Amino acid sequence: MVTAKLTSNGMINLPAKLQKKLNLKPGDEISFILTDEGILLIPKKSILTATNPNNYKMAVQAVKEIRQERNKENW
Repeated sequence: MVTAKLTSNGMINLPAKLQKKLNLKPGDEISFILTDEGILLIPKKSILTATNPNNYKMAVQAVKEIRQERNKENW
């Protein structure tokens, strides 16, 4: 398990171990998806490969939420 602390500004530093494993670079975007089990963090660049293909419901939920956010940004 990897942990991180929330700062007083509401920011979280993603531990280097996870950044390396997920091949994340500065400027990459991460989606935060609220699920019944907790919060799912998914790099936007790999949304389809990062979600478990056996968990169709979670993948669909993640894609819908990302689309909603993009629609908000375009207004």
